[in-house]
Amino acid sequence: MKPALFSAKYSPNIILIIDKVGLIGERLALKLSSEFRVVLVSKKLLENYEKKNENIIHVPFLKKFPSIPDNKYSKIVLIDQKGLCLDFLPTLIKKANNTNSDFILALGLFSTVRNQISITLSLSSAAKVVLLGDVFDNRLIFKDKDLKSSISDFIYSAQKFGRMQVVGEGLGRAYTVFVDDAVSKLRDILEGKSSSSSLFYIFPKHTVSELTLAHMIQKNNPEITIDFTKPIGDKETISYPLHGKYLLEDKYPLASKIKKINIKNAVIISENKVTKRKIKRVKYFSFFVWVLALLLFAPLVFTLFFSLLGLGTLNYARGNLEKGKIAQAKSSLHLSQTFFYIGKKTSDVLLFQGRIVGRENSLKRFSDDIDLGYKISKGTSQVFNALDYFVKVFSGESQDPINNVIIGKNDLKSAIMMLEKIKAEGKVPVFLMEKIERIDPLIKFLSNTLDFLPSILVEGQKTYLVLFQNSMELRPGGGLIDSYGILKLNKGKITDFSIHDVYDADGQLRGHVEPPFAIRRYLPSVHLYLRDSNFEIDFVKSASLASNILNAETGEKVAGVIAIDTSFIKNILRVIGPVNVPDYKEIITADNFFELTQKHTEKDFFPGSTQKKDFLRSLYGAMQTKFVSGNVSYFPLIQAISDSLVQKHLILTVNNDLQNILAVNGWSSSLLDKRKDDPLIINDFLGINEANLGANKANFFIKRKLSQRLTLAEEGTVEESVSISYFNSSIPNKWPGGDYKNYLRIIAPKNSLLSEILVDGERQMIVPAITDPETYEKKGFLPPQGLEVETAYESNKNIYGFLVIVPAGKLKTITVKYNFQNGISENQSSFNYSHKLFKQSGTEDYPFEFSLTYPKTYKIISRPEELKVEGHIVSFSKNISRDEEFSLDFAAR
Repeated sequence: MKPALFSAKYSPNIILIIDKVGLIGERLALKLSSEFRVVLVSKKLLENYEKKNENIIHVPFLKKFPSIPDNKYSKIVLIDQKGLCLDFLPTLIKKANNTNSDFILALGLFSTVRNQISITLSLSSAAKVVLLGDVFDNRLIFKDKDLKSSISDFIYSAQKFGRMQVVGEGLGRAYTVFVDDAVSKLRDILEGKSSSSSLFYIFPKHTVSELTLAHMIQKNNPEITIDFTKPIGDKETISYPLHGKYLLEDKYPLASKIKKINIKNAVIISENKVTKRKIKRVKYFSFFVWVLALLLFAPLVFTLFFSLLGLGTLNYARGNLEKGKIAQAKSSLHLSQTFFYIGKKTSDVLLFQGRIVGRENSLKRFSDDIDLGYKISKGTSQVFNALDYFVKVFSGESQDPINNVIIGKNDLKSAIMMLEKIKAEGKVPVFLMEKIERIDPLIKFLSNTLDFLPSILVEGQKTYLVLFQNSMELRPGGGLIDSYGILKLNKGKITDFSIHDVYDADGQLRGHVEPPFAIRRYLPSVHLYLRDSNFEIDFVKSASLASNILNAETGEKVAGVIAIDTSFIKNILRVIGPVNVPDYKEIITADNFFELTQKHTEKDFFPGSTQKKDFLRSLYGAMQTKFVSGNVSYFPLIQAISDSLVQKHLILTVNNDLQNILAVNGWSSSLLDKRKDDPLIINDFLGINEANLGANKANFFIKRKLSQRLTLAEEGTVEESVSISYFNSSIPNKWPGGDYKNYLRIIAPKNSLLSEILVDGERQMIVPAITDPETYEKKGFLPPQGLEVETAYESNKNIYGFLVIVPAGKLKTITVKYNFQNGISENQSSFNYSHKLFKQSGTEDYPFEFSLTYPKTYKIISRPEELKVEGHIVSFSKNISRDEEFSLDFAAR
């Protein structure tokens, strides 16, 4: 059905506002009535506004499909906070299009709002969509079911019962806005003051949790209490396009807006007779209560005394942690926890006293601060307790390794959960919040992997392969494997950790393992050895291959692989400071690590020499001594590990169910791509993968820059151009530098088709690579004219590989162009562009520039803030240090 449009002529320049509930529509009509004639369609009469204001014509919204005057309107506004009036949306948009009227749709945040936005913007090029937060007023609006929300629920409960019920732990987000602000911003849109976008948000950019919202209301009237209730059923999931235009100021003063609600009087008015009698009793017996309070003044003294002691020892522990004095920090944390615990107990008595005199809520905030201090000291203590258990297990001192790991795991898990809870409540101190944000990747890693600790550490005997990858001779997995370690655990105890030169194992290979084409032809090497085994782009496959080759060479079977590169060691050295290696009379720092390592491991090296493993053993032994000395600041060390994990300088693979979690989160440098295939989504993917096949350390001197330019053609073709510029700053014919012999692979979407390759702007003749060794190893073989390109398909990706030589002291730019038919079709009203950039392990951060040109028949309705739009081009630039992923939403004009 459609809304009935009956003939009624009012004025050539009038505004139509449809708001079934009427709360926002009424106020908006009043604000506009001084300048415009307004027709308001709402379900109830306007409190005699028609008599007071001749510029407002009220039409009752009595049926599902209201009767609307068939007039020519300059603007049509539909306000629908719960998605109840969307059935006649197409009819309204059609009328707006036919009469050249501006159309504004104001929606609340309900489950299907994202889809509704796309539909609206596809039906009308002139439409503007406004997402409204949960509005609140200084009068009771909860009774109207169409406005039910957390804020109105809180206001109702506070006014009627003097308490608020928070669902679950109160971690849900509250998109709350004062009704007058919502109306004011809607008026700005109608008057053209916010015309640069088609999608607007009228709710705070930085939302608060429901628990924080409840505390704001409680602060307005401390007499109101907060209760917690279990959630009933699944909470509605809210999804909306990101990065529209926020109309409220960046720091929306929600707390001051809430002060406008007159809850205090309402609470007093709504108090039942029992409460009145209680207040009366307090009044009559106040003298006796205060006498009793004086007699029981000790709880206040003890609460203040122990809470101050707890705060002091907590700050002392913080200082010791920053100085690396772990033993003193642990002792202070336990004392702080004890002091805060006593303070909590005495504050309970204090609260009881406050309840007697009617001041419990005033004291509760003080009690909450003590509780926060207790939680912080307890959570930090739990982290150190967990580490103590793990150290006992690893050192072999534990009598019950499995139970100790489980206890340590549970302590760590409890600490993380406590941290997440106080973060959600917005109670984390600023200094601590800054540190937490820096190690967020490691916290996420632990949250996802803790449950697997017993199986990977203490269940029987475990052997892990540690690969030391020299990223100065870059390989797909992170760098040439010039050394490896064998880490052995027996019920969690580290029974052995030995470092070996890779030639120790490679010299024992008796069989034949066929190498990848590029290794055999361009290195060249007839056999694949452990040192070259990380040639797969997906490190999970490289790790499996390395494990199998190690087993073939040494008979060792491993349960997982840990890979670290040169940057990881430099990150650790940068934190712990200079390391003295007395065996070699050297001071190793992050700045000289590469040069001195090359000096003592590569100079005069020959297969079978022990100089490489001897130096590495001395270096790692010296680093271990530095750790044990206790002069290391542990938080920067944790941050360095966290950064290395997300930047792929530390990679992990295991042979159990944990591997899928590692792959999905990018901790295994896997090509696994969990994005869904959908006709309305263009899934783009880009990775550059390099392999130094020049037997030198040229990557120490290489700087790279990557750019990607796309064009979304109207006929559905996506055209891409990827350019990589290399500058080789090494001196010709001087070791360890030299020419950069780079086997370059471009990782592109699965249905891409290679069209062109340019080297320094010169177009290359593309020919299929000769990959059969019987052909290219034949005597007298001459390579074909042109650029040989190997094409492969892996993990739903097309991969194009070819050899590039960057001479010492030179700059070289490679441009690869391809296209694919996964674009938009003519009848698509909306679509999403999803981009994923895959960073190679072993590479430092490098500049990346991105630009996308889209058809003029579409407009962007959602984009990340860092992307800029000029005309029909969206672009951004940044340094890439990790995998990146972003998306853009488009709608037809």
